[in-house]
Amino acid sequence: MNITLRPIGRGGRYAALLNGRVLAQGHTPIFSAARQLKREGVSDDVILTVAHEGSPITSMVITVGKAAALTVVERDDRGLTFENYRPHPSQDAPASVAVASQTAMASRLDAIPFQTENAFSDDHVLV
Repeated sequence: MNITLRPIGRGGRYAALLNGRVLAQGHTPIFSAARQLKREGVSDDVILTVAHEGSPITSMVITVGKAAALTVVERDDRGLTFENYRPHPSQDAPASVAVASQTAMASRLDAIPFQTENAFSDDHVLV
């Protein structure tokens, strides 16, 4: 399977496309695209080739299973490194749990006082 990377705006974000279909977008689109392919039933041993849009050069060759198991993390002591992917806990939670936690967070944010008018006195900041 040939994955094409297309830049999205600024900031190192890319879309990963398969035959023109966007599989994933973000800073690690190859790995996210592999996880999407796994969800769609693609076998772990299927080989992915990756190239940037408009370039004939293959920049990566990896299996769906290996790519789906990886992510990129920036560490203070090592810089950017490949590490094992661990989904965020809310990604695996049932929808009702995720909604409940988002509601709880919104309640906590509502309790934070924000100064929005007359905020330019010496001791206030406009938010």
